[in-house]
Amino acid sequence: MCVFSAHDLMESPRVSIQRVSYGQVHAWRLVEQGHYLQEVEQSEARSKESPHYVLLTLVGDRLSFLFYPILSGTRRRDVPSEQLGASDISTAHYPACVSFAEASSGRFVFSAVGQHCCLDRSAALKLDKMQGIWQTVPYWLTAVSVLGLTLFIISAWRNYRRLSHFPGPWTASWSKWWMIQATATGEMPFRLADACQRYGSLTRIGPNDLVTDDAEVLRVINGLRSPFVRSEWYNATAFSHNMNHAFCERDDSIHADKRNKLIPGYSGRGIDQLEKQMDDRIADFCKLIDRKYTSSATEFRPVDLARICSYFTIEVICTLAFGKPMGFLEQDADVYGYLANQKAMLPIFEWLSTLPALEKFLRTPWISKRIMPKKTDKTGIGLLFKFAEKAVADRRASKHNDMLGSFLDHGVTDQEAEQEAVLQIIAGSDTTATSIRMILFFLMTNPCAYQRLAEEIEAAERKGTLSFPVIQDHEATQMPYLEACIKECLRMWPPVVGLMSKEVPTGGAVILGKHVPAGTCIGYCAWALHRKKETFGPDADIFRPERWLASDNEEMRLAEMSKTVDLVFGYGKNACLGKPIAQIEMRKTVAELLRRFDVGIVRPERPFTSVNRNGLFIQEAMFVRFEKRNR
Repeated sequence: MCVFSAHDLMESPRVSIQRVSYGQVHAWRLVEQGHYLQEVEQSEARSKESPHYVLLTLVGDRLSFLFYPILSGTRRRDVPSEQLGASDISTAHYPACVSFAEASSGRFVFSAVGQHCCLDRSAALKLDKMQGIWQTVPYWLTAVSVLGLTLFIISAWRNYRRLSHFPGPWTASWSKWWMIQATATGEMPFRLADACQRYGSLTRIGPNDLVTDDAEVLRVINGLRSPFVRSEWYNATAFSHNMNHAFCERDDSIHADKRNKLIPGYSGRGIDQLEKQMDDRIADFCKLIDRKYTSSATEFRPVDLARICSYFTIEVICTLAFGKPMGFLEQDADVYGYLANQKAMLPIFEWLSTLPALEKFLRTPWISKRIMPKKTDKTGIGLLFKFAEKAVADRRASKHNDMLGSFLDHGVTDQEAEQEAVLQIIAGSDTTATSIRMILFFLMTNPCAYQRLAEEIEAAERKGTLSFPVIQDHEATQMPYLEACIKECLRMWPPVVGLMSKEVPTGGAVILGKHVPAGTCIGYCAWALHRKKETFGPDADIFRPERWLASDNEEMRLAEMSKTVDLVFGYGKNACLGKPIAQIEMRKTVAELLRRFDVGIVRPERPFTSVNRNGLFIQEAMFVRFEKRNR
């Protein structure tokens, strides 16, 4: 804001402002090169109460006065004016928006802001009473602002000092800004990997947050007897604020009790139909492809593999959880809008895990009641709870030899069973779908590996060792190159890459030679861990299944690689309960698809889109071409 005298304005070669009086009336007159353009007047009585406000603005190709509504008592009088040509208007002389405010000293306040101007109330203050800008701010507001800034500086300093001996991005030392940026881009796992590569295996990413890509550290903090506990990150995965499922339960004793009741069902013990139910869904998947998406020399019928893989894995897990599919494959559609709802909800879960204070706020009863899933919902997680409620009631009414029946037989309550059934679907379908997609993607983009696996399946077919219509798991485990491809894909593209942070126990801990204070959260950097050259060799960044077919003198290295890749499924007390089912599903599905079809990528220049939210991948537009194999 600049200050000019009336004399300065009237000396302008192109425009001048003149003040004239008519008795008790004062007027402002706009003059352009001697031409009298416009006049605005204001009563003397009104001017005693407040200073004059005048806004000079460029409207089209005409200079004119404008007044704001707050200037009551002002009236505008149009007088004959002369039209100005566009060539006469120079922004160098006339800013697009100029404002003037008169003070009792007879001076004018001048301001210009781009193409627009907001006449601030501060401009109304008389300049002879204004010693400085701070005089326009109430003293109490100044005091509060200074106090707030002081407290912020103290808090930032304390945050910095707490973990100052750990390297990391500078913004992470005093705020969550680095984590917020990574969350906003949907690239958290990749940014974590970059940070670990740049700063080391124990990197600071927040005021109270570290991340590691060290396999041994992860085994220590997740061990069965580890004193480390689950952090607030897990709270964001809850479906209800009244009851926790096994994954989000942070109390170690309660968590262990829940796991012990669920393990028999997840392991398949006493469930005769588990693999048979999976076979039925694999057969449905192959029938859908055969019926609608098989191409030939005369017909091209591409399909989004990302979409139909999601349909397939949901149907598998729904069959295991509820005893029957939901109709995704049959209708070849996102029935009940489940996938669309999941895509919308995952970013919200991610923000809640990044900002635990926000998650705590949402637990306020009157908010929680309105935003959490309900059985009356027509789509999404709430609808799954409705299905789960019916499935549990059916199993209470009559014996069912399936996973949900096993949960109930081992002491899980009805409400707990509903929670665990929904967790099965959300956690089990997305992760397995990602793995199946990416196994096929890496094979399609590595012709040598694809050909070798196809030949292995053909050789087993010729020997008559493969069952029909669907390969059995014990047959698939006899194919070493299939196992190598699956392990290599899990290494290259872990299906779950969330931080899953654990809290350091009371007394702190020494990790990689450094003391970590109690309460610090240590997260998991999956992307960096599974591409470490020290573990997987100098070509760790490329897909090469042969690394898993080591000779006898490499058994120790192979064992270390296997132990590291197994961390994809967690470890110790935090190991994934669904690991056995996921492994069976991947082996059988990949083997059966390549047994029946040749598959190729349609758009190699842009094979698919992928964004990560809260550790899970949302993948779309993976268009492929299926063609029947000659058997």
